[in-house]
Amino acid sequence: MNNVIKISDPEKLHLIREGFVAEIVLGRATGLYHFLVTRENSLEILCWGQENTLDAARHSVDEFIVSEKARLKAVS
Repeated sequence: MNNVIKISDPEKLHLIREGFVAEIVLGRATGLYHFLVTRENSLEILCWGQENTLDAARHSVDEFIVSEKARLKAVS
């Protein structure tokens, strides 16, 4: 996957992949990593969730992007 990763704060991660944008943020109160995925240039949230680790949150984002791309390919 083509990745752009921006880290401006150690508790936040901004990913841009194949037309999707993901934000992963560490919840200070919960200790969980919260994530959401949108399309580039859109505010519509396509997927959101939380995981125990940053790696697990990134994996969830990757899985969503792969499945969404497959879904879009199937309907076109």
